[in-house]
Amino acid sequence: MKAKNAAALTGLVSGIGAAVAIYLVRVHVAVKSGLASGGVCDISSTVNCDAAALSSYSELFGVPIAVLGLAGYCAAGILVLWSIPGRSNDSGPLGIASILQSYYGFATAYSVFLGAVSFIVLPAICPACLALYGVNALGLTTATVWARRSPLKTLAFQLAALGEALAKPTTLSFVGLVVVVSAVGVGYTRAAISQASSSPSPSAPKRVDPSALHVDHAPARGSRQAPLQMVVFSDFQCPYCSRFAKTLTFAEETFGEKLRIEFRHYPLPGHQFAPLASAAAICAHRQGRFWDFHDRLFADQSQVNPEGLNALADDLGMDAETVSRCSQDPEVRAQIAADREAGEAAGVRGTPAFFVNGTFYNGALPIEELSRVLELELERSGKLASDEG
Repeated sequence: MKAKNAAALTGLVSGIGAAVAIYLVRVHVAVKSGLASGGVCDISSTVNCDAAALSSYSELFGVPIAVLGLAGYCAAGILVLWSIPGRSNDSGPLGIASILQSYYGFATAYSVFLGAVSFIVLPAICPACLALYGVNALGLTTATVWARRSPLKTLAFQLAALGEALAKPTTLSFVGLVVVVSAVGVGYTRAAISQASSSPSPSAPKRVDPSALHVDHAPARGSRQAPLQMVVFSDFQCPYCSRFAKTLTFAEETFGEKLRIEFRHYPLPGHQFAPLASAAAICAHRQGRFWDFHDRLFADQSQVNPEGLNALADDLGMDAETVSRCSQDPEVRAQIAADREAGEAAGVRGTPAFFVNGTFYNGALPIEELSRVLELELERSGKLASDEG
């Protein structure tokens, strides 16, 4: 392959990488705002870009990995364009080809680390992240052909002549572009997250009759006379439902007897074991152990599978065989279907979704925003009580 063809392919790979990185930046903003990004990247609880974006590994020194990737791909693409006139040192040890070879070498090594994290630590596989891992490996290949030397030889030369390498206009340009694009990306993500999460306005329908949301069979914590009546539609295999469950715990501690939470099942079609988890939870409720089951499942969603659910039932002192038989009960399945139908009728389309005194809110709001919502609804309920008095 000729050097110019390898250069062109490196530019093409960088463009593809930038496009995928932009998508992942949008996923990052959606998830950090408490929303689901949805789309082809949200297939199940284990094949899910959202779950990866929720992890601590989605950022490096406070900067989203997707933003850093976007900055690198943009800088690489601009350097390729800069090389088009045919600069004599493009393929030299300190030339553009070698700079990009080292960049893609580092990116590939970091991809191996993130891939290991996905499969071993999370565990969740991010399809768009896998695409970037492939982009990095391909970029390393094309840049190596362009540079006409092995990545290790290039790196050894650059380290030996580090001062000269850092003073090169091309190196300074690459680093400067990465810094500028990263700064812009961080500013954008922070502003977008702040805007998305600071105005949790009710979604249509804005309000429904609170009594229509209540059902006797639903597990609940709190008094029916509490001024804040919350009905939560949730999915045990949904990663942001897990985060919201923890937020609700803080809300209960803050509002105490003023808050009642009622749980309704809304397993999403793409979550393979969510209906089974809901069925097992209903069976746990029949034995008075729903909230223990609920808290443990959301604390560790790796248990959302047949073996994990049986093990959890045993661990909570319930007979796993009885729970398994109960889960196949047509009445249990009908109850799950009824909860879903009730949610859809009220406007629910995803999880988590919740109603406070009949007002619909969508997404895993952070504790600060949920507290603001509850304070507003508490004030509204106080005014209604005063008017009625």
